[in-house]
Amino acid sequence: MSITDRQRTELHKAAEESMGAQPADTMMALLPPVGWADVAMRHDLEREIGGLRREMVELETRIDLRFDGLEERMDGRFDGLAERMDGRFDGLEERLELKFEAKLERGLKDLSTRFFLGVVGLIAGLAAVAVTVAQLVG
Repeated sequence: MSITDRQRTELHKAAEESMGAQPADTMMALLPPVGWADVAMRHDLEREIGGLRREMVELETRIDLRFDGLEERMDGRFDGLAERMDGRFDGLEERLELKFEAKLERGLKDLSTRFFLGVVGLIAGLAAVAVTVAQLVG
C-alpha cells in the first residue's frame, strides 16, 4: 500500500497531539520515506556493486583489446610509411648523384674545351710573335 504525503502529514499531526512535537518529529524521521519493500538493504547494494565491478572489468578488457588492435595497426602503418620514405629517399639520392655526375661531366668537358681553345690561342699567338720576330730579324 502506498502512503501519500497528505496521509503522512495527518499522521504527524496526530502524533504531535498525542505525544508532543519532539517525539512526533523523531517518529516521522524513523519511518521510511516509502514502503519497506522499496528500501535497499546492504546485500542489495553489495550485489549491485559487484555487478558494476564486473561491468567495469569487462569494459576495461574491451578497451584494452581495442587499443592493442589500434596500436598494432598504427605500428604497421608507420613501418610501411618508413619503408616508403626510405625507398623515396634512396631513389632521390640516386637521381641527385646522377644529375651531379652529369653536370660535373659537362663542366669538365666545357673546361677541357676552354683549356684546349686557350692553348690553341696561345700557340697561335706565339706563332704570330715568332713570325713577327723572324721578319724583324731577317
